[in-house]
Amino acid sequence: MQQDDAPARTAPQTATAKLEPLVGLPFSDDQEGFGHARPSRLNAGGSPAALVDGIEWDSYGGATATGRGSALYVPSSGAVGTSNLEPVKLEATDLGECKGVWIYRTVRGTFPHHPDGTGEFEAICEYAMEYQG
Repeated sequence: MQQDDAPARTAPQTATAKLEPLVGLPFSDDQEGFGHARPSRLNAGGSPAALVDGIEWDSYGGATATGRGSALYVPSSGAVGTSNLEPVKLEATDLGECKGVWIYRTVRGTFPHHPDGTGEFEAICEYAMEYQG
């Protein structure tokens, strides 16, 4: 019996197929991690304080993804140059479609030891639409 070596055909992937979601979409030339599933690094660009490194995801793929990493904590009265690297908790939410891709549209970072230390990327889809056209 002859074996068929033709590659298997699969249906195109779409956002409605609910594949593993991405964390946002790229929205600037100097960012990292956005547009990837389970990124180990998120960098919104523009400032060292916009970088979360060493991300480990505790949960991913559901309505809310949670993870932890480290980032510079910049107090409201401080400067980036005098900031310390601290643990940060991440929460990616607002799961939905953007430009045909299944993404988390909001990412929030909080510093467990600093109740006032919160950063959030909202409207990631809108930023990506402006950037990518």
